Amino acid sequence: MPGESYCRSTHGGAFLKTTRYDVVFEGGVLPGFTAQAAREKLADISFIGPLKASGIYFDGSPMVLYSSISKPMALTASSKLKGAGLDCWIIKHSDSPVTTTSGRPARLSNYAIILMLILIAISSVALIIID
Repeated sequence: MPGESYCRSTHGGAFLKTTRYDVVFEGGVLPGFTAQAAREKLADISFIGPLKASGIYFDGSPMVLYSSISKPMALTASSKLKGAGLDCWIIKHSDSPVTTTSGRPARLSNYAIILMLILIAISSVALIIID
């Protein structure tokens, strides 16, 4: 089912179903912020950094900044992003791309793409080791 994944429990090794979330940047800034001020504050956030902040565009197009993360991580990320002035929201993770009401697909940031490729590589190695 979209939005769900399985993780190994620390109690007995059973697999538990967990719901995963995406943090989506709407492409605009919150009232009281300018794009430049939001970008500067965003670069100060420890888990974003200046490189990722420079790749974020304030053009009204949604962009998935974090994909398939736990609810507490999504809430923390969303709170920090809103504190930096970014208009963002949390949605359940799914295999289909995020779209706006206009039907335009969301862009994945370069950071998100690299992270997904690393996760795929780690999963492949883990499957080889398990077999």
